[in-house]
This record gives sequence, C-alpha cells and structure tokens, in this order.
Amino acid sequence: MTFSEQIRQKSEEYDIPRKAHELSEHVDAYVAQAVGKVGDLTHKNRGTIEGFLEKAAKTVNDKTEGKYADKVAKAKDAAHKGVGKLVEQRPEAKHAATTDQWREATTTEAPTPPETDAG
Repeated sequence: MTFSEQIRQKSEEYDIPRKAHELSEHVDAYVAQAVGKVGDLTHKNRGTIEGFLEKAAKTVNDKTEGKYADKVAKAKDAAHKGVGKLVEQRPEAKHAATTDQWREATTTEAPTPPETDAG
C-alpha cells in the first residue's frame, strides 16, 4: 500500500471529510454572525464614524496644506462606501432588501381603465 493510499484510508477511517465540512459550516455561521454584529454596531455609530472620517480628512488637508486633497477625498469616499457596505450586512438590512426585492418582483401596476364618454 502506497503512502497516499494509507493517508486516504486513515482519512476515511476518521471521517475527516465530513468533519471538515461540518467545521466549515460552523465557521461560516460564526463569520456571518460576526459580520452582522459589526454591521449593527456600524449602523448604531454611523454618525460618529462618518464624523471621524470628515475630521481626519480635514486634519490631513490642513497639515498638507491641501496638497493631497484629491487623494484624501478619494480615500474618504472609499471609507464612506465601506461604512455603507458594513451597514448593509446587518440582519435587518438584509431582510429589508429581500423584502423590497420580493415586493418589486410581485407588484405590478394595474392597468388604467380607458376613459369613456358618459355623454
């Protein structure tokens, strides 16, 4: 029996593929939960975070006398987008997006009846 066959046999004997799959599912669940909590905290503190970003950008622009204002603005915009993406990871935000998508997919406007002359 070759070394790789021995490894495969032991892997099956200890049920490693199933255990690895279960571990992967648990890790995925914990990561999703952590991302949701970060999104929730970001949502609750969004004003503070965005205020800090504005203050940091102003400080850098003041210290560099505006020399890198365009780069600072790009970095600030990217950070704002990142904050928005984190907020979207909240469980409530995901539910709202799903509900909105469902509503759009199932809602159709009723046709307007033609006008008739009552004359």
